[in-house]
Amino acid sequence: MKRKIVSSIILVILVLSATTALSSGPVQIKPPILATAVGDGEGSVILNLVCGWKGIECESVLDLTPAALEERLGEIDGPGTLVVATGAIVEGDLYTICNIEKMSIEKESSRIEGLIDVAKSNRIPVIGLHIDRGITSPDTDPGKSLDLIMPHADAIILVTHIGMDEYFEKIATAGTIPLIVIDNSDKLIEALEVLFSMNLGECE
Repeated sequence: MKRKIVSSIILVILVLSATTALSSGPVQIKPPILATAVGDGEGSVILNLVCGWKGIECESVLDLTPAALEERLGEIDGPGTLVVATGAIVEGDLYTICNIEKMSIEKESSRIEGLIDVAKSNRIPVIGLHIDRGITSPDTDPGKSLDLIMPHADAIILVTHIGMDEYFEKIATAGTIPLIVIDNSDKLIEALEVLFSMNLGECE
């Protein structure tokens, strides 16, 4: 797959026209951040770690459910942003950081769709996070999770040291979703700071 090499440390593709639409008024990406990941994805854990270094309030909950998110949003200090990171979805045993769980593609897809629906209905911005690992196998291919997350994200952070693939080139060309490209996970804070400073206009 052809890739477009990213020469700058941070490439920001902004949506100047703000064509995406939330029911009313602007949406601001802000902490606290609540993060999760699809399947075996580790992006939310990495984000939580990096945010911890810089004092940005963030929590990674790998098994976050729509009901739990709804409950958290009702709290006074509830999350201001939902981050959903990509990962592989395969049937069978899922080896997580803590234990081994049975993975159902249908159940996991439903969980992610539900989380995004809850966030949108509560006017909470959704960030799609993809950490590119380069060559993948059928068991590590994040393709399904990209389609679950990215079309519904209010902004996207792509971490890649080898450049955008065709999937993200299409997003960049379409220009309907803010896309930030960084070459190292250590720069996640810089990417977040850019998003914190942006007015997304109206979100979907």
